[in-house]
Amino acid sequence: MHKTSRGLANRIFELLEPCDQNQIQSQHHFYYEFPIQDVETIYDVIYSIIYNTTIQPEVLVCSLGYIRKFLNLSLLPFTNCTWYRVTVTALLVSAKTWDDRNFCNNNFVQTVADINLELMSQLELLFCFTLDFRVLMNEADYDIYYKQIFLFNDENEFILFEGADRTVCKDLE
Repeated sequence: MHKTSRGLANRIFELLEPCDQNQIQSQHHFYYEFPIQDVETIYDVIYSIIYNTTIQPEVLVCSLGYIRKFLNLSLLPFTNCTWYRVTVTALLVSAKTWDDRNFCNNNFVQTVADINLELMSQLELLFCFTLDFRVLMNEADYDIYYKQIFLFNDENEFILFEGADRTVCKDLE
């Protein structure tokens, strides 16, 4: 679980853009300033959520796909002001679509900062509407996101793992 969490944290950190306060309205549901010093900040948040909700590692792979799709469709800048709520919501949606267990928003709001039950429900709805409720992930997409997460070694360096399809890896860069 640690490697999956670390890989997802690396990819999220890699996606971050500089925060321009004028770009994002503070009234936006996904707005919440959460300063990031380094990738460890993101890792700590992700690991805390998965530890406290016992979600499966596959959920993290799906959440990376959902984050990328959401950012593409919403045109929301992914910054210190938005990463936290986008990530938490992606983890929630992923847990609900992947695991056979019944996850509810209440499980997540008990493990995250500054998101109450009402806001979590609003974020989930906004997220799903943005994705047009297309939350099923096919095997090929899952494989791409899986490889993106595990293309880092223990020192957080991007690696081309042995036997990797170089075409896929080039597409991932």
